[in-house]
Amino acid sequence: MTKKIKRREFFKKSFGSVIIATGINGTNSSAFSLKSIKTKQQQKDKILIWVETSGNPAEIGFQYGSQLKDKLKEYCEIRTANIYKKYKKNILEKGKKVMLGVMEQEFPYIIKEMRGIAKGAEISYDDYSLSVISAGFSIFPKESDECSNILFKESDHGPLLGKTLDGTTPDVATSVVRLIKPKNGITVLCLTRIDGISTETGLNNKGLALGESSLHFFTTNPRGIIRTLLLRPLLSECSSVEEGSQYLAAHPTIKDGFHYTMVDTGGNIAIAERSPIEYNVRRTESKVIYCTNHTASPWMRKLEKSRGVEGDRNSDNRFQNLKNITSDDNFELSLKSMKKILRNHNIPGGICQHGNENLYTQKAYINIVNEGKLLVSPGPPCKNDFKEFVIG
Repeated sequence: MTKKIKRREFFKKSFGSVIIATGINGTNSSAFSLKSIKTKQQQKDKILIWVETSGNPAEIGFQYGSQLKDKLKEYCEIRTANIYKKYKKNILEKGKKVMLGVMEQEFPYIIKEMRGIAKGAEISYDDYSLSVISAGFSIFPKESDECSNILFKESDHGPLLGKTLDGTTPDVATSVVRLIKPKNGITVLCLTRIDGISTETGLNNKGLALGESSLHFFTTNPRGIIRTLLLRPLLSECSSVEEGSQYLAAHPTIKDGFHYTMVDTGGNIAIAERSPIEYNVRRTESKVIYCTNHTASPWMRKLEKSRGVEGDRNSDNRFQNLKNITSDDNFELSLKSMKKILRNHNIPGGICQHGNENLYTQKAYINIVNEGKLLVSPGPPCKNDFKEFVIG
């Protein structure tokens, strides 16, 4: 189903909770199932926005910025207003110089795309770039989030990566499902914040899928990368779990840390434990691997900050719950089982959380690498159907 529009305009249509924003060529994507997203009207705060872009980095950025102009302006105004209240100008300027300088050196195409986004949205690049890197200024635990990840080497749909996004409120922020088709490079299907760069999960047309969950370490690294900004380069430059593991070894985080979960079409699964200084990769001989919000490697956990009694207990309970679920004699590796895990309400250690120990599951995702599909629950998965998006 295709509908022509004028250049630099975008056609929006609501199908349930999904808004489709077309690419610059004036067509809406056929790379996802309309049938799968014609559901009942969701609450406004559960909207997913679909955006397809193509071309060189500057063109990709301009297309994205022009399609989400109003939302980007609002997002930048809120983010920059908050950060200007917290930090002195000289601190912000110094931080921007360091963080954007590292990105310019390591990922110049991302910087070109960011400039294109600002231009397309008709907003200041200084304000937009500050909103993108603002997490690099945050003080733990004010912008902390929690996640559970589980990976299957095989299933009735091939290798799977499932994850939740948990936060300290039940509010569900608007997210963007991006299909990015560079002129020369790897096609990426990913889910991002409104800024279009900070990435939560995704996969590429080479058969690699990624997830994440937050970690917090005492160390910092001024030459590191903001943790949410590493997923997009990983998807844009890597084709396998092995390549992703090597890539992460060369790219530390600037502060805090992350689990980077990886699965590929070869059935390889791994979890990278990445701190600003240290790095470890967990692999398994079994068919399942999982993580919550603490490292499973004892020597790495000794380097972590405590999340407090409730936070540590919550992560440990979720980890134990995943262990119990996957070690059951009747456990089966299937897409149905993956959805069931993400909807699990066991107490203690529920994967789908509803305020227990002040955490709420805001979204859930499943990457099906053999089929090039990203399934997204735009809210708690126990209350929402998974919506299907496919790499075209």
